[in-house]
Amino acid sequence: MASKNPLRKLLRMTGFDLLRVDSLDYLERAAQLYDTENQLVKALHDRDINHVLDVGGNVGVYGLKLRGKNYTGKITSFEPIPSVYDKLEKCAANDSNWDTQCIALGDQQETREINVSNNTVSSSFLGMNKKHTDAAPESRYESKVEVTVKTLDGIWSELVKANEKVFMKIDVQGFEKEVLAGASDSLKKIQGLQLECSFASLYEGEMLFPEMYQWLQNEGFTLWLMTPTFIEPKTKQLLQVDAVFFRE
Repeated sequence: MASKNPLRKLLRMTGFDLLRVDSLDYLERAAQLYDTENQLVKALHDRDINHVLDVGGNVGVYGLKLRGKNYTGKITSFEPIPSVYDKLEKCAANDSNWDTQCIALGDQQETREINVSNNTVSSSFLGMNKKHTDAAPESRYESKVEVTVKTLDGIWSELVKANEKVFMKIDVQGFEKEVLAGASDSLKKIQGLQLECSFASLYEGEMLFPEMYQWLQNEGFTLWLMTPTFIEPKTKQLLQVDAVFFRE
């Protein structure tokens, strides 16, 4: 039977077709499919995660996103730079289930200088490579400040109750392997991880994605979700992703 819709007839001539769907339902399902934050929080609910460690909390954006997607469990955010921590503390002030600590996590307890970037989110203990500053000039370092560093293993018993299931997000600008090195015992009790992983060297001495992927596999974690977060504006090269891993 010939199509009475001229647009549909034209589309069929080019190998496509026009189908009727419930547009609101379709758009809602499509939005859910590509809403990685929604996917993450659903995964937290499915696994009964009730405590998220937000390592590299900055001004609280990650915690706000979790709350916006109806995660109601405990959040503990870590931000070592005092001027940034003040904003984080204010962000979490009215949330009784959101704690904040003005420390960094690393592989040893110490006082250490951190490089503070112009945009604050690119601040790191590590030197920044030219590839990073070329791709994002606003990330250049502008000052340094001494901060307190502790290991997760050293403070785990103070943070986590025996009945809590823990997910840890690490966004520390190339310092991920040091955070994990200081969490060798704690990691065995953690159900899932979210890390910012690089495919190109943006910070001096950082662990790149292939090595991080293999290391986490050996620790019993399975890659579950990846979201592009940093693309070189001129070449469109993928530089960084947020990678989510769970124990399965």
